[in-house]
Amino acid sequence: MRGWDEKTIDWYMRAGEHSQYPRLVLAEILPRLEPNFTVLDIGCGPGVYALALAPRVALILALDRSPLVLEHLSWLSQTRSLNNIRCLNASWPCPIPEQVDVVLSALGSGEIMTGEESLGAIFALKPRLVFLVAPGQYRNPFAWQEHRPRPAPDGNDTLALLARLGIPYTAKALALDFGQPVHDLAEAAEFLARFLEIPQSLAREQAEAIARPHGPGLYLPNPRNILLITLENPALPAKTD
Repeated sequence: MRGWDEKTIDWYMRAGEHSQYPRLVLAEILPRLEPNFTVLDIGCGPGVYALALAPRVALILALDRSPLVLEHLSWLSQTRSLNNIRCLNASWPCPIPEQVDVVLSALGSGEIMTGEESLGAIFALKPRLVFLVAPGQYRNPFAWQEHRPRPAPDGNDTLALLARLGIPYTAKALALDFGQPVHDLAEAAEFLARFLEIPQSLAREQAEAIARPHGPGLYLPNPRNILLITLENPALPAKTD
């Protein structure tokens, strides 16, 4: 799905509330955090991580290039009385006004986690920890690759770059469901048409095949693989002549 608008923000936040994402990822991250930490969330989107982490740390710097998602995050943080989320409207890399303890980038654009300049800018902040939540393979019934033939960067690209740079890391594969709650079949077809970039008629057939009851509406299961890459005190090796 390309770009943020009011509809995609609503879908994303509903999915984050009712699916296993980001809950299973947060279960790995939260034990590593300390109350005095400042966390930089690069490509924060509507803020599923920022909102979850804010009660556990001193400050969240929520960075995204979309003013719309930051406006939504700012509104949500105010309604939840989370006064320690500071929104930064910029594209990464960019100057960061605070000392950062932790950097998080979750399912952001490929350039954030697969670009040497981007990773170098993260390491230049001298964080204690970096968490990269990298995309992995979609599994049935969404069958992402069957509908999206364009290759996209994934966790293997990030691992290859880290290996080439000589940066130590740990990686944990997580299998989870990042499914989508919808109100009815019409909304299910609309979501799948946009998410999978397929015709509305095919999206309706797919929705009828996979949708299952969920509260007053339906749920579209989306089992997929995620790779959580953790780096401790990362730094680029010194260049030698």
